[in-house]
Amino acid sequence: MSQTDPKEHKRPRAHWTVASLALVLLGLLVFLPSGLCVGFGVVEFIGTLIFDPSQVGDSVLAVVMIIVIGVPFAAGGIAIIISGLNSRRID
Repeated sequence: MSQTDPKEHKRPRAHWTVASLALVLLGLLVFLPSGLCVGFGVVEFIGTLIFDPSQVGDSVLAVVMIIVIGVPFAAGGIAIIISGLNSRRID
């Protein structure tokens, strides 16, 4: 039996470029604050449902605002991170 050279079957490695690294860092700078804001708002809403149900109306308005404002920024940050990961140079 002939054995194949292990070097021939190696997966090509993706190398970081300045642009791909910048995109990932920019995406993290956008995603982390907006993701934390959305997460905190949802946890606050769940806490209000459990501990103070009389204030649910105000919390629903706050959660709607957080979803309308925060989720698009979080999604944009994730999209920037994914584009940075996909833009790495493959040798």
